[in-house]
Amino acid sequence: MFVIPFFGDYFLTPEVIGLYAILFIAHFLALIETFVFVGKIDVKPIFVVVAIIWLVMHDFVDYFLGTHPTLPSMDAGQFSMLIGVTVGLSLICSIGYFLLLKSKFRFFSKLVFD
Repeated sequence: MFVIPFFGDYFLTPEVIGLYAILFIAHFLALIETFVFVGKIDVKPIFVVVAIIWLVMHDFVDYFLGTHPTLPSMDAGQFSMLIGVTVGLSLICSIGYFLLLKSKFRFFSKLVFD
């Protein structure tokens, strides 16, 4: 989700805005979907470890094996920063979600299921 707004001049041009807006919205809804499960499942630390491995592996495949969408030209420093932010956000989101689950914060799941 970070890459699309970060490179907005490239991804949000009139020719492709529909495609990338839908892609961004789909990723945003997947993020929101995770909050539906707060308080509904028992998340063990091993699940968080598996999620982090999965997300970092996905970032590795995207940025080191070249499966990411075409990106605007950038220098090596910018590309390294992009990789760092993407991997960092994956780690922060995974750990943050685990901590949210452990805090027994159930506001969102109560809104959806109760």
